[in-house]
Amino acid sequence: MTALLAARMTAAAIAAAWLACAAILARGRRREAPARALAAFAALAAAARLASALGAPADGALRLALGAGEALAAITIVLASRPRAPAGAAAPALVDDLDARWLQLFASRTEEAMIVTDARLRIEWVNEGFTRITGYEPAEVVGKAPGAVLQGPESDPAVRAYISQRLKAEKPVRAEILNYAKSGRPYWAAMEIRPLFDADGRLVNFLSVQTDVTERKRAERRLEAQYAVMRILGDCTRLDEAAPHLLATIGRTLEFDVAAFWTWDRLARSPRPAGRPWTSSRAEAAWTADAPPAPLPAAVAGPMERVWATGAPAWVSEIVPPRPDGPGPPMPEALRGLRSVVVIPVADAEKSPLVGVLTLFGREPMERDEPLLQVLTTLGRQIGLFAERRKAVREQAEINARLNAMLDASTQSAILATDPNGLITIFNTGAERMLGYAAGEVVGRTTPLILHDPAEVATRAGDLAAESGRPVQGFEALVGRARRDGHEVSEWTLVRKDGSRIAVLLAVTAVRDPEGTLRGFLAIATDLSQRQAAERNLRASEGRLRRLVEANIFGVAFGEMTGALTDANDAFLDMVGYSRDDMVDGGVHWLNLVADTSTRWVRRCRVQLARHGSCPPFEIEVRRKDGRAVPILLGLARLDEARTDARAPIVAFCLDLSERKVLEDELRRHAADLAEADHRKNQFIAMLGHELRNPLAPIRHAVKVMEQRGEDAATVVWARDLIGRQVAVIAHLVGDLLEIARVDRGKIALKVEPTDVAAVVAAAVETSRPEIDARGHDLTVAVPPARTLVAADPIRMAQVLSNLLHNAAKYTEDGGSIRISADVERELVAFRVRDDGIGIPRAMLARVFDVFTQVDRTLDRSEGGLGLGLTLVRSLVEMHGGTVEALSEGPGRGSEFVVRLPLLRIEAVAAPPEPPPAAAEAPAGPMPARRILVVDDNVRSAESLAMILEYEGHSVRVAHDGPSALHAACSERFDVAFMDIGLPGMDGYQVARNLRARPEPAGLLLVAVTGYAEDEARRLSHEAGFDHHLVKPVDPDAILAVVASLEWSPDSAAVGRP
Repeated sequence: MTALLAARMTAAAIAAAWLACAAILARGRRREAPARALAAFAALAAAARLASALGAPADGALRLALGAGEALAAITIVLASRPRAPAGAAAPALVDDLDARWLQLFASRTEEAMIVTDARLRIEWVNEGFTRITGYEPAEVVGKAPGAVLQGPESDPAVRAYISQRLKAEKPVRAEILNYAKSGRPYWAAMEIRPLFDADGRLVNFLSVQTDVTERKRAERRLEAQYAVMRILGDCTRLDEAAPHLLATIGRTLEFDVAAFWTWDRLARSPRPAGRPWTSSRAEAAWTADAPPAPLPAAVAGPMERVWATGAPAWVSEIVPPRPDGPGPPMPEALRGLRSVVVIPVADAEKSPLVGVLTLFGREPMERDEPLLQVLTTLGRQIGLFAERRKAVREQAEINARLNAMLDASTQSAILATDPNGLITIFNTGAERMLGYAAGEVVGRTTPLILHDPAEVATRAGDLAAESGRPVQGFEALVGRARRDGHEVSEWTLVRKDGSRIAVLLAVTAVRDPEGTLRGFLAIATDLSQRQAAERNLRASEGRLRRLVEANIFGVAFGEMTGALTDANDAFLDMVGYSRDDMVDGGVHWLNLVADTSTRWVRRCRVQLARHGSCPPFEIEVRRKDGRAVPILLGLARLDEARTDARAPIVAFCLDLSERKVLEDELRRHAADLAEADHRKNQFIAMLGHELRNPLAPIRHAVKVMEQRGEDAATVVWARDLIGRQVAVIAHLVGDLLEIARVDRGKIALKVEPTDVAAVVAAAVETSRPEIDARGHDLTVAVPPARTLVAADPIRMAQVLSNLLHNAAKYTEDGGSIRISADVERELVAFRVRDDGIGIPRAMLARVFDVFTQVDRTLDRSEGGLGLGLTLVRSLVEMHGGTVEALSEGPGRGSEFVVRLPLLRIEAVAAPPEPPPAAAEAPAGPMPARRILVVDDNVRSAESLAMILEYEGHSVRVAHDGPSALHAACSERFDVAFMDIGLPGMDGYQVARNLRARPEPAGLLLVAVTGYAEDEARRLSHEAGFDHHLVKPVDPDAILAVVASLEWSPDSAAVGRP
């Protein structure tokens, strides 16, 4: 939020500076130019500081600086264009001197480098910021091209060419380029150059504003290096594979000249290069060989040995420092022009043994840079951690491979492993076959005690207790001797899951790590007569597998590498639409099932099956027997790892993705709909803000005019009429919004009655006639000659047609033609409003009735509006059971809106009721003065209403909160009270209920004047005891009408009661 505020402040500040300069140029007050521009610059600088504190983007400061620079350029042009004074004129000379001082003060206020050149790009002027950044004095650069002064051998030629191209085209340009200061120090500059033109449009100058962004560039490169190292380590599996990429990335990104990786030679007790070093284009040829030149001088070898010994990085700013009394010793041959080096330890932690060291050389001396050293140290730890993890993974993989090989090779033996407390952690296939338990039934769940004869365990426990002299129980009876001696082989009787017994030779070994810590026990049981038992277990296992396959929600299919399918469960058959008979007959083959779009995936999977024995799950489309394509997730594996021939058996697991794909499509559509709705909402809010601000501008102007010419009666009348019209516009906008809200919530009740079509059209024409006549349109009205009826609310239908006429008048150029007609189409009545205006694009015809949607039918939107009228039209027509459509042949071809309602046959219509007797007219005469109470917490609103009532001769008292209003109403007698609902202390509902609960004041007319327009608010005000409910902004004439209604009511207490 703060960054957004900062960005908006930046834009506002630049706009303010430009407006100030434009005003100076427009008025031609050249003497005031420096002072005014300096004021604009000061505001700009303050905004820049605040924007930076709030977190504005980095380029915000550059835009602010550019704003200051353009203000300075404006002063320069003004001063240059001032007429020359005749020789000897002292006063103009004084003015020149003042202008120069103002200009110098202005230019010195910015830290950026500012350059003004002539049209041929020769420097005419630079500010102090330029000298601070580059080291050049103005006299050293005036008359020269900026590129010739600042750009050097490593300045990007493409950027230079782009700048030159833009300037030749007299176009502004923004770029970042590597420049060089006077001292030779390279620095990154973010620059923006703008051409300056004189009053005749001729190019006279270029203005350049440059900011030193070297530190930002360095931070970006360091961050880039860290990300790049992470990516390389993630993509590689071995350090020797990653090393060349790491050296090149670190050296190139962090701007070193040579990067090398070293390991420790234990025999030679010295560093040894590991692989080929990376070298920049500036390094000498000796460093491009497969290994660094040797031997390294002591100035480099020494720090490397210290890093090996301490694990701390070393920074050598200058390998061969100069002597105080003259040049230093000659450069060692091995260094080949390298002047500085950083040595970084490569280890997974600060105190861990080193994997190696990283040396980074530079051709120039380097001052110690702590942030850079911290980044390099972090990179060394990342590489070390990678190496240690890969080493641990390899070692664990070797252990697992040996263990798995042993377990897999021991199918005739039962192998179990436990943790130190006896919980089973490994239960191999031989154990499952021998003992009848599945690994999942025992691993992590129980101890080997369940496999042993309890009586035998008790006997062994007694023997161990006699040997050790202490009680032995449970699992300790099985492993006591192995724990003590490391290994034990003895005969045991094991109990199978089915209760049968088997005699085995059991070897138990205590498993300890290199430190001697007990990690668990390994037991191997061998039975020479177990073959038959193994066969029985195998059959049982196959049965369990079959049940598992058949009961699985996944499709499971068995087949061969050729693609032929031999068996499948029901889920797979349902998925592909084939029967089991089709499979028995050989009619189901993967080549027939796979859609053309997925054949390449099948070929790739076949290669993976042959090489690796399995294929990771992937998405493909299969063709059902009925031809319909079905998306599935497919994974395959060879059932026999030893076989790779075409007939090798395979198993496939399939998951139907149809429902998920449908859900994904629905989710994408829903997301698109939400995005579109949000976009339209944002457009609507922007239009709403625009339309609410439009009438406020003339109101503010009218107020200002009244302040300036308040004594002029004609001016007051003009301002009053203008304010009245604009307030009506705002009220109309708010009314449209509330009307839409009421329609959406179903709060509008239609008063449907037999309605004459001609009468509805006439009412709509009467409402719209002033606007149509004001624009000089030719209106044609055509209605059926015979009386034609529809079942409709006449007021709402007139509103519908009036809205359509309003749109036609607004979007037709003055003097156009508009036609409204009503025709009978079979059982429907069609109302048509046709114009020859600007038309509607065909792509928008289906959306013109949507809320939050407005067709941009004019480039400048001079007609304004929120686009709610057509939404309201559609809602009201649909409430009548009708339809509405928009027709247009495109922009400039006019448009037509057609509303269709069911025709009401005359035979079915009863005679109209007798009209009610006309109300007696109010007697003429002056309105008597009334005592009125006005209650509103908005002081201005209350005071203005009181003034209106007092001007009409009434006595008014004002209150601003609920308790004060209640006290006033009870202490004095009033005829009427106008009361807001949202009051402090006690809301308007509470005040009304208190007043109605008292015998006094009797006959008080209570009128709610509030911004709450909903039906619920009206219900609550009625229940609280209010006689009327008026919605802000209230027409003053409506207020006076309520007061006047007291005069003609026989009982003031009942006036206006709902």
